[in-house]
Amino acid sequence: MAVAGHPFATWTAAVLSLAVFSYLYRDNALWRAVEHLYVGLAAGYGLGYGWHAFLRPIIVTDLIGRHQYGYAVPLLFGGLVFARQVRGGEDLARLPLGLWVGYGAGYALAYLPRTLLLQVRGSLLAPDTLSRAVLLLALLSGLCYFLFTLGQGRAGRRAAALGRWAVLLALGASFGGAVLYRYTILLGRLSFLLHGWLGL
Repeated sequence: MAVAGHPFATWTAAVLSLAVFSYLYRDNALWRAVEHLYVGLAAGYGLGYGWHAFLRPIIVTDLIGRHQYGYAVPLLFGGLVFARQVRGGEDLARLPLGLWVGYGAGYALAYLPRTLLLQVRGSLLAPDTLSRAVLLLALLSGLCYFLFTLGQGRAGRRAAALGRWAVLLALGASFGGAVLYRYTILLGRLSFLLHGWLGL
């Protein structure tokens, strides 16, 4: 049996892959164990990466090494998220969450419309090709389909029907892309099991 790469890593990946595939039969303890292992590894990796890439350089290098005490304020403010673990600290935990939500909303309102409008101008406002003209027609008819406040005449109903088909085609294409992506992952795993593990 030809085993590619390090044998222990290959066997571990193969056994874990087979454990994941066991869910196709039914929910079982082996599948649950692999699921918990994956979630634990992802959480541990995220915690370790966040510490070594962001928190440790700020705390050790900047705050302690260079005496830049301005970093202490956002660190303490961010640490208030964990105040919900203390009885009566729920209100303090809402402060950084409110700041993050407010900052995110302000950032989205300040920068996202410009980005979207540049995309609209680049793709729709110059229908010099057939694909751009079709895209513009699909957009306008899709907007007519979701226009519920005004009464629609015969032309409006036809545009709304065309918009419904445009929305259905767009959602179908999106769903088809998601299914194709899942099949690609499945074929990659099966290829690893057959060629990388079993050596067929």
